[in-house]
Amino acid sequence: MVSRPSTILDVSALMAESTTGSVTSTTSTSPSPSSTPAHPTSINHIVSVKLETSNYLLWLAQFKPLLKGYNLVGYVDGTFPCPPRYLGSDDTTVNPACLAWEQQDQVLLGWLLSSLSDPVLARMVGHDSSRAVWLALEKQFAS
Repeated sequence: MVSRPSTILDVSALMAESTTGSVTSTTSTSPSPSSTPAHPTSINHIVSVKLETSNYLLWLAQFKPLLKGYNLVGYVDGTFPCPPRYLGSDDTTVNPACLAWEQQDQVLLGWLLSSLSDPVLARMVGHDSSRAVWLALEKQFAS
């Protein structure tokens, strides 16, 4: 059985940060026997080294523990794919689990992109999910 992330970031916390400049953390938890730490809205103090063309292993050594600590590895390695967009076969009732997954993935995508130097970030234009960026980074730097 695959462990599913039990918390998601409240996007309103991100909006509050952008207007007030303060860093806040909020979570919306689903019933689960395990708990995950509250997600920070900014990771610049956690991942202090931006990914350049020559420091992939150093950057990875900082980013992987962040993913593991917040139970987000499944988003980038594909073991926790997006749930179906709609409930049932009617294609009219949007699946709340899909919306929550997309929200968390976009926050993670923002974390990834904010940890990249400008030249590396420019190469990620067009990738719209955390997994797509992760795979592109692996392809460019892991070999």
